[in-house]
Amino acid sequence: MNTRKRNMVSYIATGLLICFSLSMGSTVVQAATGGKLMLSLQPGLDGEGDVKATSITKAELTSPDGIVMINGDVSGGTVQFNLSGIDAGDYFIRVNDLADDLVPTRIDDTATAINQFVGQKLRVTVIGNLSDPTYRIQTFSKGQGEHPVVIYSDGSNDIPEQYAYVLLSLKTSPQTLEINVLGTASQLNSYLPTAAIHPSTSTAINPAFSDWMLGENNHAYDYNGTDSKCKSCHINLDTKPAAFTQITTSNGWCYRCHYGKAGVDNGFIDATALSAATPMPTTPITATGQPTATTKTPAFEALLAISALLITVLSRKR
Repeated sequence: MNTRKRNMVSYIATGLLICFSLSMGSTVVQAATGGKLMLSLQPGLDGEGDVKATSITKAELTSPDGIVMINGDVSGGTVQFNLSGIDAGDYFIRVNDLADDLVPTRIDDTATAINQFVGQKLRVTVIGNLSDPTYRIQTFSKGQGEHPVVIYSDGSNDIPEQYAYVLLSLKTSPQTLEINVLGTASQLNSYLPTAAIHPSTSTAINPAFSDWMLGENNHAYDYNGTDSKCKSCHINLDTKPAAFTQITTSNGWCYRCHYGKAGVDNGFIDATALSAATPMPTTPITATGQPTATTKTPAFEALLAISALLITVLSRKR
């Protein structure tokens, strides 16, 4: 090969090498640039229960397998997690080493900034805008002395022992209720309402679904042990159907989520332990309008592969 051709090959190889290096560099930058999850204490969210944390001194983001994924950076009462290197999904925040009072979180996009707020009792948490959140979550933890999850057939505790949390997706249509296992995020039960509001009761005028489920004057407070408030629609409150699949709005409706009209005091039902459970969605519904993580396009991947191949071939010809 004459000098002119060798120079031309050298120039081409150098150009491809620069292109390849720049492409790889942008990939590294893209991978290193992640979003942030910021958790702050918000005493105004507290309802019933015992105060668990008046300040945050330590926080860890754990996976559904119990693995610590990220150690939070605590500063000024707020903890921040850099989300680089993890996937979107359900996780848990262990505050001040309180393993029995985990704070659930759902990360829809690891490339954005996510704000989350939790009460000092670590029971009620919201994700997104505090006054208009994307998710509202309430835990029924061992640390707060709540009842474990139970089996429908006889109300006995699940083995191994499990505790529940309820997650409301407030930006989906319809809004979605999930009952999951605290610590693993396994779904126990779920509910898609047929209407956005509940019919009026003697003390509530057409409450919104989200308020009826987890609001300050939710269905439990409205019922307050008075069957007559509900029996015009939910006729057999105190009668458990022989099978979970036989539950309807007028037949054993209280057993749809928890074990009878005593509510959470008797534990949430594990619908997945039933051989003939009513079909329910098992995949969390992503809130509408949520951005998705940026992924590399096939063309970008092809450019890297072709660049590497040409560099090898041209180098050999030299």
